Amino acid sequence: MNAEITGIAGDTCPNCGMDLMPIATSSSAQSHD
Repeated sequence: MNAEITGIAGDTCPNCGMDLMPIATSSSAQSHD
């Protein structure tokens, strides 16, 4: 997982700029790729 992605509400994906939701359980929430 990218170090810039913290899972905090308001973060955006550095690769695609999509707004990220808070990570509820694990890094698997980062699956919008």
